[in-house]
Amino acid sequence: RSDYQYNRYDSGNGNVQSDFWLPQTYLFRPLPSLRSKLTLGQTYLSSAIFDSFRFVGITLASDERMLPSSLQGYAPQISGIANSNAQVTVSQNGRVLYQTRVSPGPFILPDLSQNISGNLDVSVRESDGTVHTWQVNTASVPFMARQGQVRYKVAAGRPLYGGRHNNNTVSPDFMMGEATWGAFNNTSLYGGVIASTGDYQALALGAAQNMGILGAISADVTRSEAQLPSAHTPRQTGYSYRINYTKTFDSTGSTLAFVGYRFSDRHFISLQEYLARSGYGGDYLQDEKQSYSVSWSQYLEALSMSASLSLSRISYWNTDGSNNWTLSVSKSADIGAVHGVNLSLSLSRNQTAYSLTQNQVWLSVSVPWGDSRQVSYSMQKDNRGSMQQTLNYSDFHSPDTTWNISAGHSQYDSGSSNSFSGNIQSRLPYGQAGADFTLQPGQYRSLGLNW
Repeated sequence: RSDYQYNRYDSGNGNVQSDFWLPQTYLFRPLPSLRSKLTLGQTYLSSAIFDSFRFVGITLASDERMLPSSLQGYAPQISGIANSNAQVTVSQNGRVLYQTRVSPGPFILPDLSQNISGNLDVSVRESDGTVHTWQVNTASVPFMARQGQVRYKVAAGRPLYGGRHNNNTVSPDFMMGEATWGAFNNTSLYGGVIASTGDYQALALGAAQNMGILGAISADVTRSEAQLPSAHTPRQTGYSYRINYTKTFDSTGSTLAFVGYRFSDRHFISLQEYLARSGYGGDYLQDEKQSYSVSWSQYLEALSMSASLSLSRISYWNTDGSNNWTLSVSKSADIGAVHGVNLSLSLSRNQTAYSLTQNQVWLSVSVPWGDSRQVSYSMQKDNRGSMQQTLNYSDFHSPDTTWNISAGHSQYDSGSSNSFSGNIQSRLPYGQAGADFTLQPGQYRSLGLNW
């Protein structure tokens, strides 16, 4: 499989530029006996523990999609004891989610869907009519695994860094391995390691715990050791500490996620930073100290409305920090004979490390247009005087092909411009192919192809 991009820019005054590159080119093969997938070629290292980067090499990773849907992801096992041939029912807010019959003695229900969240009511109805009930919470963080299950990933290769499109292979060669093990019903252990032929190594260890009604939490520590090429820089060893937390409140229908707090001491360095400081990607100016992200979401069923708020902050050892918050509200409504109209409003504020502040407001209205078609309007305005308006038509009618076209108008302090764009994606017998274009009259034209 290959993702390739071809772009052609025409400014209209005889200045034409074309650009072709391959973000990813790889071969992959499912291994059902291992419930894993083998990938060979140029791709991304996607890790839940370490920072992601592009590389060329080989990856072997467990693939939960080869498991039955009821065993994918994390959900706690429900266990209990039946005194007779009994009926066990799992429900939530009065709705039955799972029901089965068990024999006398201990029982375990291992195949709850990962899509179930919040507090579950468990009842055991004995043959004599006696009913025992209790509650189980399904809170989860990304590192949770079902009891006895192991998720893993191993990769080896050479990083792609620097040069045009970040497409040069650079030293050092590396090997990476990570795994999550469902040690107990509500406890998972995880860890990972990066070893290289150069002067960089990293080791991470952590644990995740489902705390029932208190939510779920995970904590880990990563140790890095690196020797930068500069003769004046001593070998440095550093540590990075991280905590994740999530909690669902059934009574209000809201979810709180302390998505992560991370603190890195002055000498901690990721492989991405090591490559940048080694001269492949230029000077790495921002040395991260700590970061956190908190999100809250709430669904108001009576108003058919959902709301969310997210806050994040990153601070650095050697420069000012950055802050960001976003408040979003969306509502589905019926207007006359038109059903399923969606209204969305977002407010955001972003303050960068260089004390630049941007406030934005975004408004969107989406209206169904026949079967699997949609017309939408969006407007975005910021405190710097710019405003963009877009009218879009999308067609999802075909199961194999989707396409959309849009027209936009942008207003800036220095002037205004119009734009037209569109894209099409189609599932073919030999893969998925697509094309997109953008046109700004009198300024430039762009055409992109991918497969």
